[in-house]
Amino acid sequence: MKIVLKTNGKVNPIGITCENGVRLSVETEELKVDSICFRLFESLDDMKKGNAKSTINTTSYFCYVNSLESCKLYYWQASLNCGEKVYTEQSLFETGLGNDDFTAKWIENSDFDGHVSEIIKVFNVDEEIKKARLYIVGLGFYKSYINGAETDEYYFKPVLTDFSIREGLNNKGYNEENFRDGEKTICYNTFDVTDKLKKGENELSVLLGTGWYCNEDKNITDPDFSYGKPKLIFELHLYTTYGKKIILSDIDCLVRNTNVQSQLFACDKIDFTEKEKDFKKVKLAVPPTGKLIANTTSLDKVFEVIEPLSCTVDGGVTEYDFGKNHTGGLEFCVKGKKGAKLTVKYYEVKTNGKLDPLTSRWDAYKDGKDLIGHLDQECEYVLSGKEDFITPYFHWSSYRYATIESESKYEVSDVKSLYITSDVERIGKFNCSDEFLNRLDDVFLNTQRSNMHCGVPSDCPQREKLPYTGDGQIVAETTTYSLDMENFYRKWIYDIISAQGKNGYVPYTAPFIAGGGGLWWSNALVVVPKVVYNMTGDTRVIESVLPACMKLVGYYDTKHEGDYI
Repeated sequence: MKIVLKTNGKVNPIGITCENGVRLSVETEELKVDSICFRLFESLDDMKKGNAKSTINTTSYFCYVNSLESCKLYYWQASLNCGEKVYTEQSLFETGLGNDDFTAKWIENSDFDGHVSEIIKVFNVDEEIKKARLYIVGLGFYKSYINGAETDEYYFKPVLTDFSIREGLNNKGYNEENFRDGEKTICYNTFDVTDKLKKGENELSVLLGTGWYCNEDKNITDPDFSYGKPKLIFELHLYTTYGKKIILSDIDCLVRNTNVQSQLFACDKIDFTEKEKDFKKVKLAVPPTGKLIANTTSLDKVFEVIEPLSCTVDGGVTEYDFGKNHTGGLEFCVKGKKGAKLTVKYYEVKTNGKLDPLTSRWDAYKDGKDLIGHLDQECEYVLSGKEDFITPYFHWSSYRYATIESESKYEVSDVKSLYITSDVERIGKFNCSDEFLNRLDDVFLNTQRSNMHCGVPSDCPQREKLPYTGDGQIVAETTTYSLDMENFYRKWIYDIISAQGKNGYVPYTAPFIAGGGGLWWSNALVVVPKVVYNMTGDTRVIESVLPACMKLVGYYDTKHEGDYI
């Protein structure tokens, strides 16, 4: 019998949140389980001796444990009583930092000009390193490196939450005064970086972009998007032969602007001819108002590397067909004349045999009539004259087709598409004798994956990218039959509750960004928790959302004027 043990929905996780208890769960194909005994241990030695910190007997496939310490490794066992047989499996997890445990400082680039910032911290380690944990979050998006090696394989970190109070927010009358108190959160990430460090001098470096936090590239239509300038906080905990050492983000970090611009909607722009700038001291930033909590859901990663099905050349334009629409970006090497501009354009469809950008273009109108601006899926690169490496930074496009073009001669090699989406496991499959239904299932899953980024579902992955409550709830139940959505939806439920106004109103995007809708959009507060409860049987999901649901009903009661049941 296959038995899988999970802590907060993950196998042997590190850096998990323990503020509201830790969820231990068992997954098995065995249906006749009479009871399960969960035992939690504070050390491996305690587990060997049977000295449990807590023991919970239940007929459910999960339980919650409380009163856990920060940054501590725990072990646990689950014994499944299946009539005459008892199956015992063991697992472990490591807790992360609580909001009050952070002693590091928020820092920022005082010379921020829209380019990606590079922030570094140089430090020495004289002892042998037994274990190292990096607790980090950059607002907007970030990539982190130790001694030149990436600390992880993920993209578009951190997940989207309502990070902080936005001064002057007033989108269709929905301002900060309507938000619930104390519900702003920022999800930090934890990475095991033990094998990235060495004795002697080490360097932690971070590329810090704009992302959701400093989204100003679409402010012609969404003027209240931005939370402020990008900022960073990190703590690197080193466990050595002589004890523990902590490397912090502080005034001793250095920063410079890079040659990269990478924005959520305005795509990537890189000038490879630009010389590296000198580093300067960072500035201490005004901390965001959001509470730091451990990330609970899947991050974005490369789901599939897609080779082009065809490649056609017409003058200076090379067109690639990757066979299906998906989200991500091209990765390739290019060599051309120094200073020449190379453009990569992304398209979803062809209309009358020609590439059509209109399905993915964001158009801005004045008074709903006059076109005053638009954003295409278009990246620009100024070549160095040597071989330049192109890869996505902090932007994803949605496309089947892509073109590479330049007015000057160029050579490209190793062109491929990185299909990037939330790292959610497929747990169910559908197949039948009707090929149309099989195809429909494939298209549905591809659509869902393309609309799962930064821990939220979106209405579309190119023009708006917004976490619309209407779009997300209507496919929630269907998606759970194929994908392991428990953690994804648990996080989104928290977002929806946190977005609720003090008067009970639930906005049409959660976390609240912008957008319109109707009463059915707000009903995601009711629908999504019900989906998770039906998946898990966990009544805590219902308990957590019930007060907010009653406030929503109260809000409806002030609006319907007797016209609704």
